[in-house]
Amino acid sequence: MCSNLTTWVFWMDYSLKPRDLAADARQLLATLNAPSRLIAHLALVHDAAAEILEAFQARWPALIIDADIVLFGAAIHDVGKILHSDELTGSGSRHECDGPGLLHQYGVTLERARFALTHGNWQQELSI
Repeated sequence: MCSNLTTWVFWMDYSLKPRDLAADARQLLATLNAPSRLIAHLALVHDAAAEILEAFQARWPALIIDADIVLFGAAIHDVGKILHSDELTGSGSRHECDGPGLLHQYGVTLERARFALTHGNWQQELSI
């Protein structure tokens, strides 16, 4: 309960508002009618990913990272929760299996949709 409260307090402090999602991710979430709770979570994860990317680029400027795909993945990783809304507030992994298919139905390539599957199993890469 406290972690949710902390997230919402953070979100309501406009000086700490996360950066905007990329236009393609924002449009996709709008098309899918994503719940505001999910969008808030995705925005925070996206913002954290952007901060990490900036730190990596500052520390290792020669390191080649596809920042666009990382940020897109952060912005859509839990999109399957649109189909499994009970997982917005509880545990579960059905959204991981169904997220890539949902994204693919809306024209997202499998390379980009894989983040919806692999984010919960970060110890090994899975094929879609």
